[in-house]
Amino acid sequence: MWRQKDKTDNKFLLLPVALTKTYLNKQAGVVFLLLAAQNLQSLFDAIHAHLPVCVWIIIVAAALLGPCWLGTPKDSWPIAIGAMVCTAIACVFITISALIHYGHKDKSEPGPITFKSFSFSMGTMFFAWGGSAMFPTIQVDMRQPHRFHQAVIISYIILLVFYLPVSIIGYVVYGAEVKDNVLTNLPENFLRYFVEILITGHLATAFTIVLNPIFQGFEELTRVPKHFCWQRAALRSGVVIFLAFMAETIPHFGAILSFIGSSTVSILGFILPVV
Repeated sequence: MWRQKDKTDNKFLLLPVALTKTYLNKQAGVVFLLLAAQNLQSLFDAIHAHLPVCVWIIIVAAALLGPCWLGTPKDSWPIAIGAMVCTAIACVFITISALIHYGHKDKSEPGPITFKSFSFSMGTMFFAWGGSAMFPTIQVDMRQPHRFHQAVIISYIILLVFYLPVSIIGYVVYGAEVKDNVLTNLPENFLRYFVEILITGHLATAFTIVLNPIFQGFEELTRVPKHFCWQRAALRSGVVIFLAFMAETIPHFGAILSFIGSSTVSILGFILPVV
């Protein structure tokens, strides 16, 4: 993937773009591991089977090793469809649960807007729209690459439909009480547990997709064969283990998510676009 860009792009710009994109995807993988581990901890706490988050991170990383060995996004398109379906259903149930909760809780006013809260919000928003780092990989694997712009427009419209209701209702219902993970604001009932299962499914599937550009880049640099082999399994397993180690050292994902969004996503989206 990197070599293909090298044929046409300015070599002086290729390196910073590649490094920024690699850093973004790597940190996004850490966020996904942390969120999935926290959701699983919440689910098993409900049945009094408590395990610390650090243990769940190891379990999640181990479970995702196999799917990470798949080749490129064209080999794992069912995973992308599964992630989208999980997200769509989860957004519907988050909205329903929050609206039900609204009628049974004290009203919470929105917090004051400060420079810190504004910066964190902007960083989170940038992260939510940070799919541009995946664009080159997806375009290369498309059957009709010339229609890539149509795919991007449709994808972002779908994302807007997902994000807007959850964001607005979360703001109205929970105000200043809203947490980094809005699922922890929801009442502890079957709706919340169902949503946590769906979001965890989305994170597990998205984890393999968001790391794919890193895998392909490292495999090109190390001359790993294109077909499935032990070198691919070893390299990709090493990357996942490294990300699990990073997740173990970061107890909360909110701050890192905002930092990633405000730095790498803004660079790749506006200053050094990947497409």
